[in-house]
Amino acid sequence: MKYKILGDAMKKSILIVEDELIIAEEIKSILESYDYSILSIVTSGEEALEKAEKLKPDLVLMDIVIDGNLTGIEIANEIMTQLDIPVVYVTSHTDEKMILKAKGTNPYGYIVKPFIAMEFKPSIEMAISKHNYEKKLKESELKYRLIAENSIDIIWSLNKKMEKNYVSPSVYNILGYNEQEWYDLSFDKIFTKTSHKKYSKLINKIFNNAQEPKEHKLCFEAEIIHKKGLIIPVEIQATALTDNAGMLIGVQGNISDITERIKSEKKQKELISKLHKAIDEIKSLKGIIPICANCKKIRDDSGYWHQVEEYISNHSEAEFTHGLCPECTIKLYGKEPWFKAIDSK
Repeated sequence: MKYKILGDAMKKSILIVEDELIIAEEIKSILESYDYSILSIVTSGEEALEKAEKLKPDLVLMDIVIDGNLTGIEIANEIMTQLDIPVVYVTSHTDEKMILKAKGTNPYGYIVKPFIAMEFKPSIEMAISKHNYEKKLKESELKYRLIAENSIDIIWSLNKKMEKNYVSPSVYNILGYNEQEWYDLSFDKIFTKTSHKKYSKLINKIFNNAQEPKEHKLCFEAEIIHKKGLIIPVEIQATALTDNAGMLIGVQGNISDITERIKSEKKQKELISKLHKAIDEIKSLKGIIPICANCKKIRDDSGYWHQVEEYISNHSEAEFTHGLCPECTIKLYGKEPWFKAIDSK
């Protein structure tokens, strides 16, 4: 039977595995009418594996009962798991046991004989589309996993039931727990009491307001308890995960150890404090300073009198070294014989 059905499918390649040649030719005619490229028709499982590996078709149409030592279900499983090629079953078997066995291989479709020509195109297109989506998803997951597993921060995620479903290996470096220990711990054992309240409140805010874009992302500081009992200051970022319909499917985020940042901020505050104090002390030397006209002592703000050098040292970074000027030297030692002897020279 010849079919002349116009289709708009792109030229995709198909491998047909069918041991009844009349049926195989009929399927070929249907698929060619939809502008599919038929790479080959094979009748046995062993040949199907060989051709699939060699020709790399976009899809395999597989009869469940075929020639050879292996069933179509076994061959389909090999092709999908080893070669990553989608398989659609085409068979007359509809008994529950056979269907359950075929379903166990996670096929991309199931066409029952006697078939209708129009069943093939949507079944094939949906199967290829699903396979392409899964392939991209796997690639995306692999990239994410590589990033997560090599991250210094802890990458984590929760499912829509608020249960932990992923944590990166870095959880051990920061908190001392392995991945399984992390999954087994309740959140009140992970956080300090105050931080647990904060975490619960903010995470619930995401889960309860998933439809609000402004509530999709949160960033807050908290304290987490290390396996050895140490308190680790951290920064937690959390982002809502939604499907295409905007429904919440989970939360993902990262935990950063901010111990060094806090130390740096503390040092910075101490330095700023010292600078302000120094500036204040320098400023205190400005203005009118009460000084004794006779002994030259200076009176401070509390009414106490201090030597000039003592007062200046306390109110600035200046230091003093003592000596005598020429006038004072003559006044003190001018009549001494040893001084006259030195002075005459």
